[in-house]
Amino acid sequence: IDYWTLPALEYIGAGAWGINTMWLTQTMDNPTLANNRSMLAALKLFDFNIWNPYCMQQLVAKFRETENKFGIAEDDSRFLGYWQKENNPAVSGLPVFVKSSFFVRPGKGALVYISNLNKAKQSVEVKFDFSRWNLNNFKVTDAETGQEIKSDGNTVSLEIEGHDFHCLLVK
Repeated sequence: IDYWTLPALEYIGAGAWGINTMWLTQTMDNPTLANNRSMLAALKLFDFNIWNPYCMQQLVAKFRETENKFGIAEDDSRFLGYWQKENNPAVSGLPVFVKSSFFVRPGKGALVYISNLNKAKQSVEVKFDFSRWNLNNFKVTDAETGQEIKSDGNTVSLEIEGHDFHCLLVK
């Protein structure tokens, strides 16, 4: 995240090319969970297809499996980046260095990535409104752990470590 700044990633991946962009990870002499999660925190905001020979392949594969199980390649699935207007009312309440992008399948669910691009841990109150896609009365689950996240109506509280993210399933 420190090297590939948000404006640089936006230039490459914010939908301007009209295709799903492939990202070749850089050689990491010592790939750690922290630096791999930092990479994913940034790249998942743009729906980059990650070619993973130089990273923790099992970590990348875990999220690819989650996305495939959700059905991101289905005809009714749509990706909405944090920069798109339709995203603003759907996921709100985030501080400036916390961004969210998501896949949505109308009437079926949403797979939401919430990334903290700041080095410091962030406490966030995330407000969801997926009514535009016929998602009301939903529950929120941490897609990594399978644990339900308690909500106050359509609001969930999250702690996000610096340069890290959460992947949430809304159904």
